[in-house]
Amino acid sequence: MADNGGKKGISCSGMLGALIFLGICIFILSRLIAGYNAAKNSDTQSAPAAPAATTAATKSQLEIEMEEKGYVWGNKSLGLIIDKETHSKVSSYLTTITGVIQNVSQKDYSYVQVSFSVYDEAGRKLGDAWGNVAGLKSGESWKYEASYLGSCSTYKLTEVSAY
Repeated sequence: MADNGGKKGISCSGMLGALIFLGICIFILSRLIAGYNAAKNSDTQSAPAAPAATTAATKSQLEIEMEEKGYVWGNKSLGLIIDKETHSKVSSYLTTITGVIQNVSQKDYSYVQVSFSVYDEAGRKLGDAWGNVAGLKSGESWKYEASYLGSCSTYKLTEVSAY
């Protein structure tokens, strides 16, 4: 606490420390939630592509429509599909990956998260880009933005989770 002529308040360095601590707590909490969801949904597909051996005779009507519209399963067990067409904007300090996730299940979700692994020119993993939204009702679409603090050359979808 700083003494400003008899008035007590929080100093700038105290406020900065509190903000940093809060940011770290939020990051740790999000990682715990993601880990819990990954363990809970162990059958989440890590690769978004559908099997090549699937024929039109064995596909459901939903899968045929998904293919026509350019969607693949982001997480089949949760009923979340993701647009195959993602876009990225890369600067020297920030990578933003955008796309669309649609809830084709009969369930409303209070939280949905998408993550991508990001790589440098040599194929080395640099980290992860994350995006999340509070609430995605049955039938709704979400235009996500997953962000990574830094630049990258390539990225790959790693997980779509929800609860």
